[in-house]
Amino acid sequence: MKSIKNLLKLFLRCCVKTVSFFLLLLFISCNNQQDFLTETEKEWIQNNSENIEILFGYNAPPNAFYNDEGEYEGFLVDFSKEIEKQLQVKIKVRYFNNWDELMAYSKTAKNFIIVGIAQSEERNTYLNFTNSFIRVPYVLITRKEGEIYGLDDLSSKKICVVKNYAVKEFLLENYPNLKPFEVNDNYQGLREVSINTYDAFITNQMYATYQIDDKGISNLKIVDEIGYFNALSVAVPKGNQKLFNILNKTVDHIDEFRKKEIYNKWIFATSSELPKRYMHIILWIVGSVLFLMLALWLWLISLRKQVKIKTDLIKESETKYRKLIANSYDAIFIQQDKKFKLVNKEFVSLFGYSEKELFAPNFDSSQLLDPNNLLDVRAKKEKFDKLKKPFKYELVCISKSKQKLFVEVSISYLLYGNSYAIQGIVHDITDRKIKEIELIKAKEKAEESDRLKSAFLANMSHEIRTPMNGILGFTELLSDPNLNADKRHNFLKIIKQSGSRMLNTVNDLIDISKIETNQMNFVVSEVNVNERIANLFNFFKLEAAQKQLALNYTVGLSNELANIKTDKPKFDSIVSNLVKNALKFTHKGQIDFGYELITEGEKEYLQFFVKDTGIGIPSNRIEAIFNRFEQADIEDQLAYQGSGLGLTISKSYIEMQGGKIWVESTEGVGSQFYFTLPYVNSLQKNALHKEIVIEKDNTNSSKKILIVEDDEISAVYLNEILKNENAKVIHVKNGEDAIEFCKSNADVDIVLMDIKMHGINGYEAAKEIRKFNKEIIIIAQTAFTFSEIKKKSIEVGCNDFILKPINKEELLQKIKKLTSV
Repeated sequence: MKSIKNLLKLFLRCCVKTVSFFLLLLFISCNNQQDFLTETEKEWIQNNSENIEILFGYNAPPNAFYNDEGEYEGFLVDFSKEIEKQLQVKIKVRYFNNWDELMAYSKTAKNFIIVGIAQSEERNTYLNFTNSFIRVPYVLITRKEGEIYGLDDLSSKKICVVKNYAVKEFLLENYPNLKPFEVNDNYQGLREVSINTYDAFITNQMYATYQIDDKGISNLKIVDEIGYFNALSVAVPKGNQKLFNILNKTVDHIDEFRKKEIYNKWIFATSSELPKRYMHIILWIVGSVLFLMLALWLWLISLRKQVKIKTDLIKESETKYRKLIANSYDAIFIQQDKKFKLVNKEFVSLFGYSEKELFAPNFDSSQLLDPNNLLDVRAKKEKFDKLKKPFKYELVCISKSKQKLFVEVSISYLLYGNSYAIQGIVHDITDRKIKEIELIKAKEKAEESDRLKSAFLANMSHEIRTPMNGILGFTELLSDPNLNADKRHNFLKIIKQSGSRMLNTVNDLIDISKIETNQMNFVVSEVNVNERIANLFNFFKLEAAQKQLALNYTVGLSNELANIKTDKPKFDSIVSNLVKNALKFTHKGQIDFGYELITEGEKEYLQFFVKDTGIGIPSNRIEAIFNRFEQADIEDQLAYQGSGLGLTISKSYIEMQGGKIWVESTEGVGSQFYFTLPYVNSLQKNALHKEIVIEKDNTNSSKKILIVEDDEISAVYLNEILKNENAKVIHVKNGEDAIEFCKSNADVDIVLMDIKMHGINGYEAAKEIRKFNKEIIIIAQTAFTFSEIKKKSIEVGCNDFILKPINKEELLQKIKKLTSV
């Protein structure tokens, strides 16, 4: 008897598979399996399939379990394979020891699929569920000799359900007179009914039929469905909307017949009652199969004839067109379904691809287009594809050798085979376009140059005339004999500020001229950046406080490790420029500056920063701020003062030392300037020039200072600076007098030596004085800014160097340093 049942099962499986095969063949012949997805979704699943996992975490036949050979199989395994087949991809499987481990993993993973899972309130918080692909009915199971035919016969009967199954709530809600007991699993429930502990067992049909067959429980029967179903879906992570859309479409696209076929393979094939219930269906299926096979055979014959007719027409049409365009001087092509069907010699010559390459199945014609043109071309093509009207347009193409081609394409539509194709005539207009582009660039460059020139001249006029107005205007006001002391002091302060502003403008112009003519030299020495940062903080903190701004600084190294080789004045100039800009353009908030040590490749750098909460820089002006004579606000009538050269000079200084500078800014929020300098630390001082420091007995604080200066105003100014310093000041007008005075007055402590004088200049005078007096302190003073001046001054015997116009505090600081013990 059992062998007969097995034969019936085998026969049913064969029939079902045969019908499925022919139906599937018919379906595939009419439909592309992935036609339910968009092009974007197809591309996405192909590119990401290797990163997606199918999760299995239970051993529950017939859903998913390990068979006697150790292979993982079951209803859900087969359905997972069907999903892969529909998507035309292979997805890797991750196995878990149990369901709890799988669910824990699903709460954190990003790319996975769980096939065959029911929704719950908790799972809905982190999973998206597709439409259900199968609804498994719950059934009522009793002993064969029992007299129970439905739920209505269960009054006063003992029934059981599996613990924690949702069907219990269904029974309590719809059949409150039933009081079901709970068992641990399906096998226990079936066994307890089989040995008469309980009268009936309500469970999932899929589990029940499989267990009955697998465990050989022969005295049970399935009475009826109870109207409750377990809807199984496919779940994906909550945040992966793209994967969810694809899986939802896939589940809906799988034919209902195919779903039933997979389900029946594991349910009906295991049911001992199946052959009796479905014998009449088997006969109907066999007849249907024979009929379908005959119909399919006739349909294939008809289709073959139609294909031959269409093929002959295509060949005839193709031959005609080939003859027509073969000898054309224009590049011509015919394209259908994004594939080239015909190209002539001129087309091959223009783009550099052989006919074999152009006709290859994997050749993508979009690679002939410049990526920047791709969207525009597709938009135009979609528009005209609907109208099937000829059109013409210009576009940029790319040849095989990556050469950019400007072409004019005339497109028309024609019948080719059994559908429309595109015929294109391509004219190469590269030479014309290049000339047009060059003319446009030349025009824009000329206009930009003229604009910058006008803006620079206007800015320079403003930067010179404005302080000059302050100097001349307030100098004239000082001549008023009735002017009180407070106003006189304020006027002098304004004159000093105006002079400093004009001097900064002149210095910027001189520096940019040196940079442009490659005459800018660096006098490199070892500089402690912590000291320089702290000094600059102290210098600017008063100005910040006056504007009610918070000024902060940060250092990234200890003092012992903060030494770098750089040009000290130029380093100060770079940081000062950036901090001054931050103060100028910040009206509230704070300014932070400092540095940190970074590594790029095998080299170490100090990365400096200046951050503010100022007005920011418009995005279209960020690149311009480093250009000569140009400011972010250059076209603003209310532009801030300045030559527009500070950042250009700073950028040149930084790049000359092997660093780089950049800016990040948001208009209305603030700016962050960064620059780097190479970091090579040495704990030993190694200055490139030697300064002569004279040790003197300072028990008597009075000093004798000789001013050597041929300009009377400069001499008066120096005398005013020194008059309150407990010093005796003597003035001579030339180098000859200076030499003679020092010879006859050995007690001279300091000589302030002007470099440029008539007769013996400052170099020669210092050199002569040093021959007979090794201890006297000589400080060179000049209006020249070239670094060679300072170097030469040290070489002839000067102890230090100061640049005109002389800053009082700087001069007194140098004197104090050189005369201290």
